[in-house]
Amino acid sequence: RQLFELESDAIFVIDNETGEILEANPAASVMYGYSHDELLRMRNTDLSAEPHRTRQAMAQRQSVIPVRWHRDRAGRVFPVEIMASFFTWHGRFAHLAAIRDITDRWRAENQLRESEQRYRAVIDTSPDGILLIDLAGVVLMANQRAAGLGGRADPADLIGRNVFELVAPDERDRSLADMAQLLREGTLRGVEYSILRDGEERVPVELSASIVRNADQQPQAMVVVVRDITARKQAEALVAEHNRDLARVNAELKSSNEELDAFAQTVAHDLKNPLHLVIGFAETLRDIYLSLSEDERHDALRLVIRNARKMNNIIDELLLLAEARKAQVTMTPLDLSRIVSDVQQRLMDVVHDTGATVTAPAHWPLVLGYGPWVEEVLMNYLSNALKYGGRPPAVELGADLQPGNWVRLWVRDNGDGVAPREQGRLFKPFSRLEQAQTKGHGLGLSIVRRIVERMGGQAGMESQGEPGQGSLFFFTLPLAD
Repeated sequence: RQLFELESDAIFVIDNETGEILEANPAASVMYGYSHDELLRMRNTDLSAEPHRTRQAMAQRQSVIPVRWHRDRAGRVFPVEIMASFFTWHGRFAHLAAIRDITDRWRAENQLRESEQRYRAVIDTSPDGILLIDLAGVVLMANQRAAGLGGRADPADLIGRNVFELVAPDERDRSLADMAQLLREGTLRGVEYSILRDGEERVPVELSASIVRNADQQPQAMVVVVRDITARKQAEALVAEHNRDLARVNAELKSSNEELDAFAQTVAHDLKNPLHLVIGFAETLRDIYLSLSEDERHDALRLVIRNARKMNNIIDELLLLAEARKAQVTMTPLDLSRIVSDVQQRLMDVVHDTGATVTAPAHWPLVLGYGPWVEEVLMNYLSNALKYGGRPPAVELGADLQPGNWVRLWVRDNGDGVAPREQGRLFKPFSRLEQAQTKGHGLGLSIVRRIVERMGGQAGMESQGEPGQGSLFFFTLPLAD
């Protein structure tokens, strides 16, 4: 009886047939707001907010009712938990009902449910993949986005799988090392991987993770957030490509400016010398024309004409350079025998004057190129060989096949050659060599390189830089089918 009176839960003795309250403890009066006498005049259904369920529970003799809704004297409806035991009370079949107000617990559980619903809504609507994995990497929970990144329609398809199966094979060792770091340090931020969608398609992702610990601060699991960075990588690639293009344009602009500076110096030098001679001889003829003999007049005029032609040749070279920079040409099979013959005819006087010997093969391979340009390249190489070769010049022309269906055409002389330290500058636009200050290599060979590259080939030279060993100047063209 003392326990009955002191119990903090409401305790009733209730007739199981009629529902009449036969006895109640003080806690019952406190819970429902009725006096003890008032309670003894009531039935249990008078305290219920759902009397039909109360009658049903008595009929079924339910001993445990987790949740039932009751109403107190003030009309407040509140949740209760009921434990019942059935027995005989003064000859009447009754049950002892211990009733606990679970309002606080219900409110806490309801708040927890709402919190879980909010949490689930955040997780499921997150644009990032979110996974909960155990310490071995097995997936315990995944949201919809994580399933999509892995090529799955349902997050449940990821549950039980090892997360490392999603990582690209060539990056799994690194991911294992990062997981070890996560266990040591507790967090991992902004690590990039490639994961496999449907086991095949590589998807670039950025991953961050943290450790979930128990009350004893021991690691229990890991929360992993995975972000698809495909769009970012594509944007980075576009930026990198743009930067490369910008760097290339800047380099080309710088090169063009450097070429322009060198061009001005070279053209001024190459035009100035013959122009001075023309002016000098013209002034001489003007001042002492009558005192000169007929032969002296002819010599002076011949020198004027020769230097005027030099200036004309320089202008022709400049026009050819401009054409090589802009013109669109068609590559066709070339008759090299005819082109070589035309070049030799153009240089016939030089060959005669220098006493040179020029040898060339009777048969040439069929190559693809642009005839006027190929003739100018051979003209440049052969004229340089005649001017700067040995005395007398011995010049040889030839061709040989190269790997990949290419033909190397070459001109070899017997001159002093070019020092190794200066060979790298030889084909640079408007560059002059120390040993060729008066030879004019700068302009002509830069044009050669330009037009050969426009035809898809390469221009170069070979030389030991020793007197008598000479030099070999070559260029390549594709072999015609």
